Amino acid sequence: MINVKHSELAEICHKAAMFHSAEAAELEYLIEDQPGQTVLAIRSTEASGFLHNGGWRDILRDLRVFPTKHPSAGWGHSGFLKGADRVAKSLKGLISKDKPLVLCGHSLGGAIASALVPMLTNHGYLVAGCVTFGAPRVFIGGRKYCVEMVHYRHGKDIVCCLPPVWLGFRRCGVTLEVGRVGNPFPNFSDHSIKKYIRAIRAVERDTL
Repeated sequence: MINVKHSELAEICHKAAMFHSAEAAELEYLIEDQPGQTVLAIRSTEASGFLHNGGWRDILRDLRVFPTKHPSAGWGHSGFLKGADRVAKSLKGLISKDKPLVLCGHSLGGAIASALVPMLTNHGYLVAGCVTFGAPRVFIGGRKYCVEMVHYRHGKDIVCCLPPVWLGFRRCGVTLEVGRVGNPFPNFSDHSIKKYIRAIRAVERDTL
């Protein structure tokens, strides 16, 4: 069970784009201790750094859509599974296996977070759940995990439509639609993490 508000997780994801605890294969992540739980936020796609700071590696990882099979995660997006595998191996000694762990991420970070669920569970971590914001699909075929998995889509965020279903890609868990639909067509404008934060805060206020 996730004990952290989803808007707070989105804010931690936003923070992960600016600060990080460690990195693996150019994937940076932020570890935050919360009361009773640890939050692991994976940094989002750094397209703005395309010409410097290794941003081009994020783009290539996003485009490696051909499937591969991982021992604990099964079939899925090659780039995401390989990136998640490296992050999982780098966490040894950084995160306690005795404290519930919440995974989260925006964009590429959300895809890596999703892929980490079966990997870290297999490594003995107490994965409490995973919340993603504007994340692409990761796995080939449907499957269920015994943890809470929530995927947010703001408006017509185009990233949530990728990779396409006709290639066999599916989501695990529940998808929640937030925010007003301004542009009726899938677009990148709705992909901003700040828009996700505002929209989810509004939903949380309305449900109080």
